[in-house]
Amino acid sequence: MLRLLGVIVLLTLCVTAVGLGLSALTSRQLGSVVLAYVIVFGVTVVLPIAWGSTAVVLNEEREVTNYYSVYDDEYSMEKSRCVAEQVEETVPRLDLSLPLLWGNPVVLLAEAAPALPADYDPLEDPDTDLLTTLKTGMRSAATTTHPVHSVHCSPEDPGYPTDLGTPPNRPVWPMGLGLWLLVGALSLLVAVRRLAVPVRHLGAGTRIA
Repeated sequence: MLRLLGVIVLLTLCVTAVGLGLSALTSRQLGSVVLAYVIVFGVTVVLPIAWGSTAVVLNEEREVTNYYSVYDDEYSMEKSRCVAEQVEETVPRLDLSLPLLWGNPVVLLAEAAPALPADYDPLEDPDTDLLTTLKTGMRSAATTTHPVHSVHCSPEDPGYPTDLGTPPNRPVWPMGLGLWLLVGALSLLVAVRRLAVPVRHLGAGTRIA
């Protein structure tokens, strides 16, 4: 909870700093407001759409080992075993374009939220909040080529692979928050330099505050 509150406070300060920088750069107040809305809308909406669109371009053909449950009796469907099957698949490399989502405020909050337990089962406990669900999806997208994502068997099935390891659990929110802090610091620097007095050359109708 404290981590979420800290991310919200820092993100609010950074967005405010960006607004101050834009206000210092533009000669009209309406222009700075429009630019601020465009930046927030672009980071929140446009960049996620661009990230999803990269799946059409960033993909590769690779040999994937899929594990499926095969039933001994197709009528009773009581006993099953896990069988491996090697196929050639087109794997979208959304992990390569993941930096497009680093600055997304929703992704930042989701990444800072508590993680789901390792033994979480969506069928037994479907009532999860949106942030933890989004965080799980982001971690899965970051490790899209890990072989554990190709296992479609139940751990109780004979032949279930136990030597695939676990995908790395690298947090994304420090990179996104660091990016916002850098942009916010640069915006404050621009605002301080633009609002320095005395002003040697000032055009007609130009505001400095």
